[in-house]
Amino acid sequence: EKLLLFQITPEESVRKIAQRLHLRTVSVPICDYSKSIGQLAGFPDDTADKIYTGAPLEGSLLVLCNVKERHIDQLLEKLRIANLSISYKAVLTATNRHWNVLQLYEELHREHLAITKNN
Repeated sequence: EKLLLFQITPEESVRKIAQRLHLRTVSVPICDYSKSIGQLAGFPDDTADKIYTGAPLEGSLLVLCNVKERHIDQLLEKLRIANLSISYKAVLTATNRHWNVLQLYEELHREHLAITKNN
């Protein structure tokens, strides 16, 4: 069970919550944003050597990798109680594991805009 952290501040607060739930955390540097989510989660693929040199994300992102459902619920509750603001949260899936960080972020942003537009 692992959490990928992208531009989350304060990161230490998330790390402490994760540690209490026995979840590993990986702080992903901007230079790794061209790699696939799967590669960052520990699944080997052909993106291992890609280096990103572009701009950072506009917000923050948390990706839950192989986290048990009961831990997901506990994590989300503890993040809410701690009033930690994370722009987007996602679960690693068979589909998104092949996307790079920017592709996942853009998809989540599109979904957010579609949902808020309809409200």
